[in-house]
Amino acid sequence: MPTDLDDIFASVNREADLIPLSTAAQARARGRRRTRNGLLAAAAAVCVVLAGVGVAANPDRRADKKTVAPTPSPSVSTAVAVGPLPQVGRPIAFGRTVNETHPVIVKSRVYTAWKAGTEISVVAADLRTGDVVWRVDGFEAGADLGASVTATDDAVLVSAGGIQTWVLDPADGNRMWEFTSSDLGEWMIHERAFVQRNDATGRVDAYDLRTGRKLWSISPSSDKVDRIIGMRLVGQELLRTALTDDRLVTVRRSGQVQVRDIVSGVVLRTTTPTSPPSGGNTLIAYDGKLFDGGAGCCDTDPYRVVVTDLSTGASKKIFRGELGHTTGSMDVCGPWVCLIDQESSTKSWVKAVDAARGGTIWSVSGPVDGTSLTANGTDMLVGGDGVTRLIDGNGREVFRTPEGEVEWLDGGYLVVMPPTTGGTVSVVNTAYGTVSRLGTLPSRTATCAHSPDRLVCPTPTSLRIYQLKR
Repeated sequence: MPTDLDDIFASVNREADLIPLSTAAQARARGRRRTRNGLLAAAAAVCVVLAGVGVAANPDRRADKKTVAPTPSPSVSTAVAVGPLPQVGRPIAFGRTVNETHPVIVKSRVYTAWKAGTEISVVAADLRTGDVVWRVDGFEAGADLGASVTATDDAVLVSAGGIQTWVLDPADGNRMWEFTSSDLGEWMIHERAFVQRNDATGRVDAYDLRTGRKLWSISPSSDKVDRIIGMRLVGQELLRTALTDDRLVTVRRSGQVQVRDIVSGVVLRTTTPTSPPSGGNTLIAYDGKLFDGGAGCCDTDPYRVVVTDLSTGASKKIFRGELGHTTGSMDVCGPWVCLIDQESSTKSWVKAVDAARGGTIWSVSGPVDGTSLTANGTDMLVGGDGVTRLIDGNGREVFRTPEGEVEWLDGGYLVVMPPTTGGTVSVVNTAYGTVSRLGTLPSRTATCAHSPDRLVCPTPTSLRIYQLKR
């Protein structure tokens, strides 16, 4: 494998199925800039060069409110003809025409549920071979309720409109227990527990995921629980299955925050943060901290971001929005908080804020109606204006696409899906800024599920599994 950067890009350009988003010369120039900046950062005093502007810095100083001129996304220069994506096994037939179904993947299994009339069916299949492991029919539901499935290593939850839910054994599909819930409430699935909150009363109930045994409850009160939030850990940015950390965060209407053991219900910490959260805020529990973005209940800032250390209860306001600004979306991106700062109906910014010390690391022009931002490390996908953009940790736009779906595939890749009418599936290498066209996909009825090397898509009559060969 080539180790010299020039050799790497020469090798990349020789690959017939790779479409460069920029020239090799541009890529080498970016590599030289990154290498130079990495070497300079090791010195006691460095000169950080961003967008051609030199800023004096050292390890104890940050350039606050630094604006980075975005680099336009290079366009795809050529088109490489590709054939259909290779299928795995045979299509898994529903036995009738189905309007919509949403498959989920858990390790080597794929599950999906669909509804015909008032009856729900669910199937489990081997992701590697496409073979059906089991199928169960006969879950009765109202005519106006849809079907969905959620799964973990130890349980498969089949739901009718989020109101009636059956919990199945993933080994054979046998029913283990069932429950009903409010259609206005919220769920949380942990590897050992199931937690639900009733929105009308604020009551919270936790159950053993396998047996349905009641574990603990929070009774309704005048200061009711408005939110329940599971704790994500470092490395779980792409979490698509059950939570594994035992800490559950509850937020009451007054802004009081509690941390509980999700299995025992024991309260581990109670605190009321600086500028407590209010309804509708973005709340993220990550790596032992609570990140709160939105309006504060007791201050005059248009919006702010508060970080609370849930092990000590200490909290800090790390960002204050300017008068007239609102926040569109927010996520934790490595050591930062990344957010969309909506300045007006025609202007917005994407900002990276230091989560420990506060202060803006960089700021770039963003989409006017930016409503989604999801991070993987310091890279982020930003949606708005009908366009999805990949912005890297330097604030530079690496890739954009005007249509279809874009999701994180694994650490260094994105998968770009065509519209539901069909088209070409591609992956984007986030490090080198290249697009690889993998193959074509026929029309589908809903969003596909994916693993790093499999794509599972529903059609009106069957579920199909495809290989993703990179």
